Amino acid sequence: MTVTVRYAAQARQASGVAAEELALSPGAAIAELLKAAATKHEALRPLVLDTNGKPHRALLLFVNDEQAFAGSAVVLKNGDIVEIMTPISGG
Repeated sequence: MTVTVRYAAQARQASGVAAEELALSPGAAIAELLKAAATKHEALRPLVLDTNGKPHRALLLFVNDEQAFAGSAVVLKNGDIVEIMTPISGG
């Protein structure tokens, strides 16, 4: 199946693209998508995965405009759009 991934903020800089399509196994969850993106874009890895290879809990993720959590068991479907945003802070 194919999922469109949109990268925002630091994730866009690390991936080098604003959006792309990733091929995933049918029934893949968000964690598999994050691992696939991190494998394709090594600079993205520390932003989306912790040192154990698990999704960072602080990521802001949206699946078809609905907020999802990095560790959730949301099953992705062909044609889904996932937006990845890293935490934003400042003064």
